[in-house]
Amino acid sequence: MNATVRSTTLELTINPEYVVEWGAWEGLRELLQNAVDAHDLGYPMTVTHRINSAGVGVLRITNDGVTMQRDTLLLGTTSKRDDERTRGQFGEGFKLAWLALLRKGARIKVKSGDEIWIPQLAHSDRFGGKLIRVRCKPAQFEHKVTVYIEGIDRDTWEAVQDKLLFLRPAKGRIDVGRSGILMDLEHAGLLYARGIFVGKLPGKYRWGYDLHEVKLDRDRRLADPWDLKWQIRHVLEEAVERDVLRPDQVYAIVRDASWAESEAIGSQYTALASVLADQFRAEHGDDAVPVKDFNDSADAAQHGLKGIVVSHCLCEALSESLPTLAKAKEERVRDVKHRYSVHELAEDELANIMWAQRLAGKWLEGGSLIIVDFYGNTIVGAQCGDETQVCRSQLTNRRALIATIVHELAHREGGADGSAEHRENIERIFADILCTEIE
Repeated sequence: MNATVRSTTLELTINPEYVVEWGAWEGLRELLQNAVDAHDLGYPMTVTHRINSAGVGVLRITNDGVTMQRDTLLLGTTSKRDDERTRGQFGEGFKLAWLALLRKGARIKVKSGDEIWIPQLAHSDRFGGKLIRVRCKPAQFEHKVTVYIEGIDRDTWEAVQDKLLFLRPAKGRIDVGRSGILMDLEHAGLLYARGIFVGKLPGKYRWGYDLHEVKLDRDRRLADPWDLKWQIRHVLEEAVERDVLRPDQVYAIVRDASWAESEAIGSQYTALASVLADQFRAEHGDDAVPVKDFNDSADAAQHGLKGIVVSHCLCEALSESLPTLAKAKEERVRDVKHRYSVHELAEDELANIMWAQRLAGKWLEGGSLIIVDFYGNTIVGAQCGDETQVCRSQLTNRRALIATIVHELAHREGGADGSAEHRENIERIFADILCTEIE
């Protein structure tokens, strides 16, 4: 026993009605959180629960190789602040844990190094009311901290263990770095932070999540819902990247708008976009375009596209890697919708096309003239290799017809629309046609 340690009584100026909503779970949670933090820092933790000879449940929590000094009893003092390996940051957890447990009738004893601390809710003459009074007395030195809590029955301890993944690990857990996805039905829709139960997730989540970085307030409630979505999306992305979660599992969730994960993933740019796009193509084919409703699907069909109605969130996510309907339509306008045979044309149309072929005969050599309909209503002609494509709508007007054919044949000679080369080619072809007619 250390003779330099004196017996004394300290008063912690915490209102006994503070955190009045805290009960046994919150109190034990804080004490076990402190013990696991110490364990993570290299001070091994052991936890035991037994029923003593008086039939009272006793929980014992020990960390070897570490001690706490009296100054930690001061509110706001902590050895953990700014250490990312620890779960607590406010420096008041174990004091508030004492308060919550003492209010429930538990008896507490802490042995740290060469001291024993016994906190009690008792009257203070100085403050004229109840507060936590800590009786301190010397003890034989041991390089450890042990916390004893009497009054924890088996049912309470079972319920507490169910909320602590480091004591009762989830069977269907997928580890993703320091976080985890909880795949079993038992944990679906539940949120844990560094292995400690926080509560039900806000929304209908398919899986549960144990997040390492999520922001919580002092009472371990969510401090930032947007941060939660970001964390979940990041965990899912990393799980696919690490090949511990199949892409089709994520795709199935995002495809079903009823799951809250779909909003977390589809709400903004995500690294999963290309993975989701691959799954979409595998299911619907390379010519499919994701659309949001029936009207967009009908619009897609008018342009020869296969518009697949998907959830808003999946549509947003796919837009990062797949063309949107507007982009697909833009790319589609020059594609041929229908090629016409002679028997499909009217007599005047046939007469006009024969006239145009005679005029441009020299320039059409080595190629072919095709009458078509384009998907784009504004496209009247196109040069596709040696194939000169002319929209059927041009066949009723000889002036428009020959102008379109010459315009496209000029592209065959070289030059883009509006370029000097293209204009020179148009003039050369028309001049040649005119001279041939005069001769």
